[in-house]
Amino acid sequence: MTSILGSPLQRRDVVGWLMRGGLGALFIAIGLSKFNADPHGMWFQIFEKIGFGQWFRVLAGVMQVGGGALLFLPGTSRFGAASIGATMVGAILTDVFVLGNPIMIIAPGGLLAAVVIAAFRDPQLDSTIATLEQRKRRTLAR
Repeated sequence: MTSILGSPLQRRDVVGWLMRGGLGALFIAIGLSKFNADPHGMWFQIFEKIGFGQWFRVLAGVMQVGGGALLFLPGTSRFGAASIGATMVGAILTDVFVLGNPIMIIAPGGLLAAVVIAAFRDPQLDSTIATLEQRKRRTLAR
């Protein structure tokens, strides 16, 4: 059984830590920006157009801040990705069907893909591939 920090291999996964950390910080910042209740603010206006009420803006902010925090650690990153992913899928659907601007799906679609890649990145698989490549190079060098 591994700890919340994951296995030793996961703790050495520097690229994964950087990806998760960067995306986690980004989503914490995006989520925190949704707590601004200024009626002239961007998020207030967008959620007003959506029509569910401002409680939905706060819920999206909570999901993004919580998801961003969970994304940092390997043991909780998939839960964070699920929370963030739900908000990004919602943003994509809203852009297409509610706001009528399908070109706007590029940003949430790209962020969704990045979060999925970061959260489901498998350092064990990377280690196995690196080992196989080393063996191949040794065989070719003989």
